[in-house]
Amino acid sequence: MPRGTNVSFEYEYELPEPDGDGEFETLLLDVDAFVTAYYPAVMYLRNGDPGYPAEGGEIEDLTVTGPDGIEWDSIPEALMSKLEDMSFDKASF
Repeated sequence: MPRGTNVSFEYEYELPEPDGDGEFETLLLDVDAFVTAYYPAVMYLRNGDPGYPAEGGEIEDLTVTGPDGIEWDSIPEALMSKLEDMSFDKASF
């Protein structure tokens, strides 16, 4: 298993469509992710040998659970991008 860290946080998601009263509903989502450690590329080693490519810095598993306790299977692309960015920001190695 690659080195990394588990990240858990809550995110307030405002639904894109207003409800019957014209108000936007907000859902409190639980987000869990595993972020692999990032190792930057090295072009050349100190002895002149070729280096190695960058590795890691990826989200291996991202799950989103709604307020009803049900895991979301389909996540809007804009929300997924936001949650991935927040997962990287919260990860510590």
